[in-house]
Amino acid sequence: MAFYEDMRNQWLFPPNILDLIPEKHICFLVDEVVKSINYKEIEKKYQGPGHPAYHPKIMLKILIMGAIDGIRSSRKIARMARENVVYMFLAGMLKPDFRTISDFRKNNADLISEVFKKVVEHAKKIGMVKLGHVSIDGTKIRANASNSKYLKKEEVKILEKIVKEIREGIRVDEEEDKEYGDSDGCEMDEKAMKKLRELKKKRKAKLEKIRRIVEKEDLNKLEDKIKKMKKNKASKVSTTDPECRFMRSRGLDLCYNAQISIDSDSGIIVARDVVNDNIDYYQLIPQLEQVKSNTGKYPDEITADNGYYTSENLMYLVERGINAYIPDENTAIAVKGRDPKGYQKEMLRYNAKDDYFECEYGKITFRYKYYDKSKKRDVWIYKGETCMNCQIQKECVKNKKGVKVVKCLLPERIRVEMVEKMRSEEGIKKYKFRKKLEKVFGHIKYNLGLRQFLTRGLEKVRVEFDLACIAHNLRRIWNIVGG
Repeated sequence: MAFYEDMRNQWLFPPNILDLIPEKHICFLVDEVVKSINYKEIEKKYQGPGHPAYHPKIMLKILIMGAIDGIRSSRKIARMARENVVYMFLAGMLKPDFRTISDFRKNNADLISEVFKKVVEHAKKIGMVKLGHVSIDGTKIRANASNSKYLKKEEVKILEKIVKEIREGIRVDEEEDKEYGDSDGCEMDEKAMKKLRELKKKRKAKLEKIRRIVEKEDLNKLEDKIKKMKKNKASKVSTTDPECRFMRSRGLDLCYNAQISIDSDSGIIVARDVVNDNIDYYQLIPQLEQVKSNTGKYPDEITADNGYYTSENLMYLVERGINAYIPDENTAIAVKGRDPKGYQKEMLRYNAKDDYFECEYGKITFRYKYYDKSKKRDVWIYKGETCMNCQIQKECVKNKKGVKVVKCLLPERIRVEMVEKMRSEEGIKKYKFRKKLEKVFGHIKYNLGLRQFLTRGLEKVRVEFDLACIAHNLRRIWNIVGG
């Protein structure tokens, strides 16, 4: 049996790097998309004397290619630019340092966001984005933070007081140094930690954790963290990444809530965001506004789960003429084939002419209306007339007075139309479009490796997610349209 000969000593001339890359490789699409962006504004930052800089095009190309390959570490991307021919081609044979790559990603969030929009525009231009139907959903992605390193709200207040005491101690010490000369620093340390020792006697267990934080952190960084901790409204705040929150995914973990809207026909992500809000109520309107910003118009119809069902969202959709399929909690249970608990509002018949609900045992009539300050909306209250003598009272009524109460946060006609739409055959069929979202999240988490963020802080994790969404869209364009 013969073997191939070692050809290392036969290279008389270096080959063209393009000869080493397959003709239909996705890197050519990355190259063309990044070239199409206008860099005039960002190039102004590099004007003037100084050491030559790497052009933003080069940095974007290797970052996006890294996201497509599931490589997110700046060190690994820097190594690929030295060893992999695809990255060498995209980098123009230059070899940026990993710190340069990391700093570029950190300092150019707006530019990376602009690339996402350009990719969506490109997909729309070639006919892949039609916005006939858009599905919206969110997923929890773990933050780069330990679940055990957190402070409660009262502990944050104690930490803030201690830092103020330390600052005051430093200020007094500096004034004494000016007046009496430099000291050895021991007096300052004693004054700075005096308050901590006094409080520690009363709350030893809690303050031991705070003491370690004070000793470990730089004072300026610690003050910045405290500001972020105070902005976080959660009862428990991470000391590693103050902007993330405890959320339920597979368990209770420190996470961010990643939101996407996809064009259901093509699977292209047309809007995306990362928030630290645990619930999805307030994300539907920002997502649709972003769809319009990225594509120039609202979608014809949308599908979302019951996490987006609020009176504000439904009114917003009606006002803009967007056909929506969003079930409330009980309708979502029914659509999935399970029976809702109790005798719910959705099981009642609404008489629009005389404004009352009716069931097979009696009427539930309108009683009064009030303004709910927390929801910032009017609430209509309906109460049953014959509940006291009703044979299904125990099953239907859950309050102590024994009277069925129905609350409405929007005109009942809109709610009834949505319930009827969701329980129809077409509504059940449309609701299944959401399954395409699960494939997109699966691709981002398992193929692109974004099961946990590497960076910390809301702005930085948004950049990470933007790169993953760009990578997903480019892969969809390449797979559907072809090389």
